[in-house]
Amino acid sequence: MTLRHAIVNLWANGESIVRVSQRFGITYQTVWNIVKIFEQTGSIEPKRGRTTSNNRTSRTDDVIEYVGFLKSVKPSIYPSEIRRKLVENRVCLAENVTSNASVSRIMTDDLGHSYKILRQIPAETDRPDVQEKVVRYLADVCDIDAKNMHFFDESSFVKTSGNRKRGHSAIGQPAYEVQKYASNATYTLNLLHNVHRVSHFNILRGDSNGQELLNFFEEALQEVDRLGNSVLKDSDVVIMDNCGCHHAFVVEPILHHMLLRRGIRLIFQPPYHPFYNTCEYCFHYIKCWLRRFPLYTEHYTEVAIAEATARIGPGVSI
Repeated sequence: MTLRHAIVNLWANGESIVRVSQRFGITYQTVWNIVKIFEQTGSIEPKRGRTTSNNRTSRTDDVIEYVGFLKSVKPSIYPSEIRRKLVENRVCLAENVTSNASVSRIMTDDLGHSYKILRQIPAETDRPDVQEKVVRYLADVCDIDAKNMHFFDESSFVKTSGNRKRGHSAIGQPAYEVQKYASNATYTLNLLHNVHRVSHFNILRGDSNGQELLNFFEEALQEVDRLGNSVLKDSDVVIMDNCGCHHAFVVEPILHHMLLRRGIRLIFQPPYHPFYNTCEYCFHYIKCWLRRFPLYTEHYTEVAIAEATARIGPGVSI
């Protein structure tokens, strides 16, 4: 009440709502609500919400269970859509259906859900032939020692990869920052990693292709670790996704033959299942590291990518 009284006093003395919200560190909407109540009622007492029998009984166990079911099927569904389905499927009567705010409280208080970035799964994952490939892939990798697995993938980078996506500003004001806006200088990072660290990588100026893929593995087969042992050795397995250049008419058989001469198997991950590609965790770490040093990344992009890649190893949180 002391805070509400101070807010009204400042506003009555000519302070704007934005200034008042900044002074007390609370949102513009909260200050506006307090001032609006004072204008309408002449009191700083908060309004009491309606409490009717309909509102009290709308969050029943059946409603909570059905909301949880709808969210499990389609996490992006809106509260208004949930309310409509509650009526359509006769979980609630039209005159007793829960409000949008109550649906939101069900998701947070009763179901323990939080709002997060939506990860999309392609509809093709439900096809029988794709599911069969997933089963075969999992059966293959379950019989392989994790120490013999090497995952390969490529990712593109530009000079603006170091641009940061988020920042702070005063309440009610957008955040602006001068950054390099566009860049046509594209780099491709080819990366091979095992359970311990990055086994081999190279950085190309421009896009990758089938010939660059063969060149990469020709170099990787000559790579040795600190003890002088080959990075790729007999009984190892190389695992990669289904990028078009990986299955090129000439490239795939040559790559198979190149690896088999050293006793190395080549396995392709099932289509439409990018979460099986562990290289994505490495790329995420690298891009986060580049955003820590935006100017360094802009002027020395290749060096910055190489330095970030070299930092991936035991003990690094990806």
